[in-house]
Order: sequence, then structure tokens, then C-alpha cells
Amino acid sequence: MSIDPLIDRLSADLRPVRRRTPLRDAALLLLLGAVELAGFAGMGTMRPDLSAAMALPSFWWKAISLALIALVGGGAAILSLSPIRSPRRGVRAAFMLVLATLAAG
Repeated sequence: MSIDPLIDRLSADLRPVRRRTPLRDAALLLLLGAVELAGFAGMGTMRPDLSAAMALPSFWWKAISLALIALVGGGAAILSLSPIRSPRRGVRAAFMLVLATLAAG
């Protein structure tokens, strides 16, 4: 038996799919992060001394370094969704950023 009829049957009802765009993927990732942050703040699990902690430089060091790691990691994740692009550079950059953050204290 030939497989051509099977291929014809499987491909008869195909419809075009919407192409992925990095901008839409980034928007969805940012929306997911915003929902998570809103849920975290809405549950009341934030630090009670947050206003006092924001006056310390160590708070801003941690917040900014975490945001940079999240941005680089999110970019690597978005790149990994494309079949023609490799996320290795982004993963390597995120790893180096984590190491630099840990080394700097």
C-alpha cells in the first residue's frame, strides 16, 4: 500500500497558522509577569517594612539585578520559541549575569 493516500487525507484539512512574532511573545510574557506580580501583591505577602527596605542600596541592587536576569532570561525564552534561532547566546548571557551578580555580592 502506498502512503500517498494517507498523506493526502492528513493534509486535506490543513489551515494556515498564525506566525509567531517576538513582539507578541514578549507582550504575553510581560502580561504573565504583571498578573503574577499583581497576585503576589494582592495576597498581602509583601514585606511589611518595604518602604524602609527601599531606602537601602542593597534592596535596589537585588531588585535591579533580578530584573536584568529576568529580562535576559525572558529574551532567551522568546528566542527559543523560534525554530531557526538558537537561544544559546541568551542563555549564556543570563548565566554570566547570574555569576556576575553573585560575585559582586
